[in-house]
Amino acid sequence: FMWEKLLASVEKENVVPFATTLNDVSSVRPMTLTVVGDKLYTHSHRDSGKMKQLSVNPQFSAYTRDHQGFLVFFNGHVLEEDDKETRNALYNREAGLQAYFESPFDEKLSILRLWVEKIEWYNDSGELTVWENPIIEKVT
Repeated sequence: FMWEKLLASVEKENVVPFATTLNDVSSVRPMTLTVVGDKLYTHSHRDSGKMKQLSVNPQFSAYTRDHQGFLVFFNGHVLEEDDKETRNALYNREAGLQAYFESPFDEKLSILRLWVEKIEWYNDSGELTVWENPIIEKVT
């Protein structure tokens, strides 16, 4: 249930603060997230600083807002995904990709699947609630 709520929130507000860490230094940047089916993706230029960070430490943290405007925090890890269908789906849904990359198969385009390990949000009583994804192992 919480996974579906997160996807709905991301579809509504798809540019999120996205944090990565390398050598004990955190970086936060706005990232565009895209929902395709029941999966969550982002993209980047293959030579970007964030890709260099994520290739060493694939962990990320981000947040969005739910339908009431409350913050929903989520974290996990990314894995590069390179299948034809996913590349086409993201390229066709995100106009920004078409401005920066020649085609869905531009070798400079990296597609990253977000494997969300944990979601945290405040319930209506103001208590922090945690959902941990039972189907994936945490990456350390």
